Amino acid sequence: MTCLDWVGMLPEQWEAKPLRSVSKYIVSNVDKTTSDDEIRVRLCNYTDVYHNEYITLDLDFMNATASEHEIEKFGLSTGDVILTKDSESWNDIGVPTLVQETADDLVCGYHLALLRPHKDVMDSAFLFRCIQAKPIRLQLELSAKGVTRFGLPRSEIGAMVLPVPPLSEQQAISDYLDRETDRLDALVAAKQRMLNLLAERRQAIIAVTVMGGIDSTAQSVFSPPGAFLDDEKQNEAKTNRRRDRTFAGENDWVTSLDWVGMLPGQWDAKPLRSVSTYIVSNVDKSTSDDEIRVRLCNYTDVYHNEYITLDLDFMSATASEHELERFGLSIGDVIITKDSESWDDIGIPTLVRETADDLVCGYHLALLRPHKDVMDSAFLFRCIQAKPIRLQLELSAKGVTRFGLPKSEIGSMLLPVPPLSQQHAIAEYLDCETTRLDTLRARIRRTIALLKERRAALIAAAVTGQIAVEDTT
Repeated sequence: MTCLDWVGMLPEQWEAKPLRSVSKYIVSNVDKTTSDDEIRVRLCNYTDVYHNEYITLDLDFMNATASEHEIEKFGLSTGDVILTKDSESWNDIGVPTLVQETADDLVCGYHLALLRPHKDVMDSAFLFRCIQAKPIRLQLELSAKGVTRFGLPRSEIGAMVLPVPPLSEQQAISDYLDRETDRLDALVAAKQRMLNLLAERRQAIIAVTVMGGIDSTAQSVFSPPGAFLDDEKQNEAKTNRRRDRTFAGENDWVTSLDWVGMLPGQWDAKPLRSVSTYIVSNVDKSTSDDEIRVRLCNYTDVYHNEYITLDLDFMSATASEHELERFGLSIGDVIITKDSESWDDIGIPTLVRETADDLVCGYHLALLRPHKDVMDSAFLFRCIQAKPIRLQLELSAKGVTRFGLPKSEIGSMLLPVPPLSQQHAIAEYLDCETTRLDTLRARIRRTIALLKERRAALIAAAVTGQIAVEDTT
């Protein structure tokens, strides 16, 4: 069903009416600014609506101010339906929420429309479900105006056509959808918990294996945590250990550099500078007619992909001959994120598996090229994936609102260094184990997607009368 095809399929005694005939509707102009001449309020904003099906008082609303007239006009009542009116994407227009709890100081904010249905003809919960239904909400999406940002004219809200069954049927459908969506949501939540557990298991396998080998019973040689650090670094590590704890095995927890003291015999702990070259790229996204056309491997390419391959959609840019020679990618290179808005996004690695003559490492990244006689590329990649090891980079990042990793800190990062043959074996083992876990995760994601599709289809079918819902009144 698309747009208004559903109108011709409505059951007998159902009508199709414009929203203006079954509900009041107003567009809020209460913004986030504050004024000493106004009353303190809590503002229900775009994100509160977009991310929550229901407005309740346990949400973290923004503090703002509003005039007495604005509070009277845009103050929320139980049973109100709010929808997104403006967005950067046209298909985010018309996303609804239902007000289940409210307070005297809770006000509808900017970029939103407030609907208050006439109780004698339209049930609030049914109106909410109607606008959730894609075939009905599509009217709002297609009515949005704009190019880079989209807005919904107030008149188009009132013109939206809705299915209007008898009021008792509306309530029965709402109750039915509450029960069915709760059931489907519980299934999705259970699948999501499985995904989270598999992600934790994946992280734990990587951490345990790169720090202890494939044989988990290998004899460990004790060396005090931080033994390979200078005094300043040891003190910093002790202070920062409290900031993070990372699961590394069934009953073992390791923090920061505690893993150094648990390395198996014949393993070393060495700074990255002794096993790899490392450089920080300065090739940005600008273009110049005097330079060579290249494809740029950017921050997002690294952050979102474990492996760099030629099927990724790289940005076009230009680079000098010197930059192309210095930052051109080779198979086996490891790239890490060097700058980020969040300190725990620092040091995310990727491994270059395919490359080309015109593929260059971009800005905000560091390029590592391990010495092949002492460090296997895939093992280095897995080492930096391990949270206890990467934590050194995260804690070394400098900044307040944006974080950057000094080049010297990259070279100082301590790594476990087993014999090269063991590195190869560990890398191959982790490839097999992560592939197995990733296959399971992909299946679960497909199941979640199907459950969400089922949920959306159920809502659309129920509110348009394609599912017979018994009226028990």
